[in-house]
Formats: sequence, C-alpha cells, structure tokens
Amino acid sequence: MKYYYLEPEFSSGLGDNTIMDTAVHPPAVTRLHYEFDGWLGDSMVTSFPCYIVTEDVKEKILKSGFSGIAFGKVEVPPMNCSKKCNRTRSFRHSYG
Repeated sequence: MKYYYLEPEFSSGLGDNTIMDTAVHPPAVTRLHYEFDGWLGDSMVTSFPCYIVTEDVKEKILKSGFSGIAFGKVEVPPMNCSKKCNRTRSFRHSYG
C-alpha cells in the first residue's frame, strides 16, 4: 500500500461560523468557515482538522480512488486577492 505525505499551505484558520464536535478526535466538522489572511495560490490549504482544495484537485482525488476522505462545502468570506484567486473550495474531514 502506498502512502502519501502532503504539506499544504496554512493560510489562516477556522472562522466563527465553523461547527465542530471537539468531543471526538479528530474533531468532526459539520460546517466549515475558513478565513484567509493571505493565500499564495496553492491548490490545497489546511487548518486542523480540515483541508481545503480546489475543484480540480478534488476531481483528481476522487478519480484516484483514495479512501477515508469526504468533501463538503466551505464558507469563505471575500478577500482581496489577484484574478487567479478561486473561491470555489471543497473540504475534507474525518467523521467521528
């Protein structure tokens, strides 16, 4: 079995609208609100326990057949960024 180690960009953190059950580990997120302080343009960013990926990365992950992953919506407030800034995101989290 192959394992992959990823080091996604850390661009900020979870926002006030995040709903998360911290009684389990890793915390189970039912609503993700992510606030960017800055973004270098990476296709994957993280803030424990979630990863946010662009739609093209999501599709590649789905086609790869990886297990232990789920995607959902993420709230991302407007931010100042270049034209290449893509606000369409997916998130991954572990279910308790």
